[in-house]
Amino acid sequence: MKYLSIFLKSVWLNIGGILSVIAIYYLLTVIDQGVDVVIQSGENLSPALCTIAGCILWAGILWYSGRMLSYIKQQKRYDKNPVDMNTVDAKQRAVIMFTTRLQKHMPRLIAFNCFVCLQAAIISLPTASPTLDGWFLVLFILAHNAFYFLLNTSFKAGASRAKRILTFTFIAFYSFVVITFITKSAVGDIAIGANRHIFWLFCYMLIFFLLECLAVFFFIKRRERIDGDRAEDESFPENGITKIMNFLKIREDFIGAEQWGFKLFTAFAIVAAGMYFSGIFSIDISCFMGALSFALLAMAIIIGIANIITMINIRTRINFFLFIYIWAFIVGSFNDPYKVRTLKAKEDFTYAAIRPSTDKYLNDWFYKRMKLMEKSEVYKNNPDKKFDVYVVLSDGGASRAGQWSSSVLCDLQDMSVTQDPNNTFKDHLLCLAGASGGTIGNTAFYSLLKADEEHPIEGYRKYSDSFFEKDFLTFTLGRMLGPDIFQYIIPFCFDNRADALERGFSGSPAEDNIAHEIDTLIPHFYDRPLSKVYDYSGKLPLLFINVTQVDNSYPGVISPIIPRREKQKWYRTDVLELVDSLKRKDSRTDIRYSTAAALSSRFPYVSPAGKIHDRYFVDGGYYDNSGAGTTMEFLKQLKVYLDSKKGTPIYDRFTYHILHLTNSDTKKKPSGRIHPLTNDLATPLLTVLKTSDTGTGFGNDVLKEYFRENFNKDTITSYINYSLYKTKFKKGDKDDMPFPMSWVISDYHLKRMVDTLQREHKNNKGKFEFLKK
Repeated sequence: MKYLSIFLKSVWLNIGGILSVIAIYYLLTVIDQGVDVVIQSGENLSPALCTIAGCILWAGILWYSGRMLSYIKQQKRYDKNPVDMNTVDAKQRAVIMFTTRLQKHMPRLIAFNCFVCLQAAIISLPTASPTLDGWFLVLFILAHNAFYFLLNTSFKAGASRAKRILTFTFIAFYSFVVITFITKSAVGDIAIGANRHIFWLFCYMLIFFLLECLAVFFFIKRRERIDGDRAEDESFPENGITKIMNFLKIREDFIGAEQWGFKLFTAFAIVAAGMYFSGIFSIDISCFMGALSFALLAMAIIIGIANIITMINIRTRINFFLFIYIWAFIVGSFNDPYKVRTLKAKEDFTYAAIRPSTDKYLNDWFYKRMKLMEKSEVYKNNPDKKFDVYVVLSDGGASRAGQWSSSVLCDLQDMSVTQDPNNTFKDHLLCLAGASGGTIGNTAFYSLLKADEEHPIEGYRKYSDSFFEKDFLTFTLGRMLGPDIFQYIIPFCFDNRADALERGFSGSPAEDNIAHEIDTLIPHFYDRPLSKVYDYSGKLPLLFINVTQVDNSYPGVISPIIPRREKQKWYRTDVLELVDSLKRKDSRTDIRYSTAAALSSRFPYVSPAGKIHDRYFVDGGYYDNSGAGTTMEFLKQLKVYLDSKKGTPIYDRFTYHILHLTNSDTKKKPSGRIHPLTNDLATPLLTVLKTSDTGTGFGNDVLKEYFRENFNKDTITSYINYSLYKTKFKKGDKDDMPFPMSWVISDYHLKRMVDTLQREHKNNKGKFEFLKK
């Protein structure tokens, strides 16, 4: 029990470093978003090089800060109970030696696993060949950790020849196997091909393996040098470094020999901090670095700071973490950093004054479509031909949903222009509704509709693809793992992570091969005031942006029309009414288009709830992940409007369809056994998390039933589904590899989406009348 107690105390002393390594293992091998970030690091040179540098800095800071903790703990133990190794018995000597070795090897093993976890992430990729997962991956990790101890004994002076031969044989064999994988994966275009990441990641895997070997070699030779310096002279000069080490109560016999190590650690910390803060404050640098390298750097900085505070705790015997928690609570009581961004409009206005009523908008929309039919030869020559009207639902799912929704809508628009430039898809759209990433897809497409009205553009799809190839994640991650943590201690005036996401929509840099005019078109609209982007004339479809109110889970909507019709009220909070409430302080207050879009995408913990006036809002997908609820309420008003037009034959020429853009796996998975501990502690949380999916599915079914009863009884064309995942399966079909739900998507998955879209066009062929010849 004594040895177990010592082991557990050593684990607790290094808990920050251990948890950071476990977190990276989990994120990069289990979570789809983390797996895709690894793929992305293999597709672009700059994120790859930054990831290698970030891993070295992460390992170095975790190792040395952990080693300093061990020094301080050893000195504290000695001060409390001085021991003379020459007088203790064999049993006590064994305990002391075990403690010393454990405190020496624990920081080294943590640093060693920094390199191992990235190799594990690469070899466990579903796209890799071979792929290790499950227990094979666990064995891979355990084998590497066993290899650490072999390296440790082989690199020591006086190691046996047999051990050294075994060590270098393993290094040569491992390198040969990885080089074999590299040569096998060197097929196709390794510069821009969709599968290029496999080749480059195996190259990086070899680099990480050699780095782990070099790290152990460095640890051994450094210790030999320190022991040599201690044996020669234990005195040390008085300078800034030795004063710090004295204050921290580093063992006096180590201070002189440890100075160069402290200088190296300081250099590592300065470089890491420089890269870290550059990524926080510059969106261009953050995208250059990539999400994986920034996450490793953030882990290094945060755990490094936590270890330094722990050193001071041990030295002073005061738990400063407790005071930090109390201070953070006090600061949070007086400071609210999560108010949504606002801007000043050029003139006074209110949304109550500029937004039309539902009837006014519908009058204008139908009038313009009737004029279109009067001019079109297709409808003049075919009096019985129906005019298709589409109601679009876009499911949430971060950039995955955004890219999918926008690419479907843009593709349909481009196909319709090719078919008949005077009768295009956009003219048949009545409304767009969605949540989270689906809202981002809708708003990106709506930006193109708005741009086309101002200055005609050719080909929507290239603008959409350029937009969703961008990295919206890393800059957001910079705020999440930077100012958003430290603002509890020192209130900053920096943007929070939700604001960073908004800025990403309007300012993330494009790929090198994208023309400037293509890159900047959609972001230009995201930076505009919402009041200037919304169309109120009926030229463009309605754009409903769904949100959820935090205090009562009540749904909310951002709408270009006033969401009520005489006494018929929508059961939703009108968010723009709250924006009007802000005008009491400044009558020109408005919000950006990007702010409205991101408000529908605030999914904690990635984005915090946003405050408008006196209420907080989060992701619309909490309540309704497809926009079905908002659409249902609008359709009820549409039905009342159409009922008032009965007897007017022209309205009979309109036929209605739901176009549902889904991006979640539809396969039903069998329910697994719930562990009794999970049952007792986490069942309420698990149930709440699943409520959103169930509620959305229920809302979709109710909407379809209502729609078929009141608008279109045709079971084939009334509901058209574009699904990112397969909805029909044949015997022997393999499961689709999951598409990541993140704010950045690798080129590999973007290419898969292109192929999937062609499949869905084929599945829905013939369902769009206006596309028929």
